Amino acid sequence: RPLLQTMTYQLRMGLSHLFSTGQGLLMDRSYWSYYAILNILRDFGYVSQDG
Repeated sequence: RPLLQTMTYQLRMGLSHLFSTGQGLLMDRSYWSYYAILNILRDFGYVSQDG
């Protein structure tokens, strides 16, 4: 599975659990954390601007 599809699936399943049980949700990564990590890697030259 592509990364974005996997992240979307995990978020959807987590929110489904949250709304059906009311228990809570803990996720170690999200769309926003990958964006922040990508910006840091780009700043240090590990990823090009086009990548």
